Amino acid sequence: METEINKLQSLLKEKNFAEATKVIDQIVKAEMTEEEKGGMLVDMASTYMDVVNAVNEEYRDSLKEVIEGLERIKQSESRVSDKVKLAEVKQGLNIGTK
Repeated sequence: METEINKLQSLLKEKNFAEATKVIDQIVKAEMTEEEKGGMLVDMASTYMDVVNAVNEEYRDSLKEVIEGLERIKQSESRVSDKVKLAEVKQGLNIGTK
């Protein structure tokens, strides 16, 4: 049963979900003693936690990238706004001197 769990973990790391599903199906259908079944459930729970943690890590990294992008946009907007205000002040000064 340990080799099936290792194979499942490898398939999940490779993001080969179709094959991983087949392996899970084989594991669930296999005849086991209560001890083997308990061990398998512990291994499956551990694998599940590894997958969830990996997904959450990718999600966190993606959110960080989005936040950084929004900060760059905010800085650009601020620079443009400052230039527009400066241009309006210059234009106002030019109108007043004519």
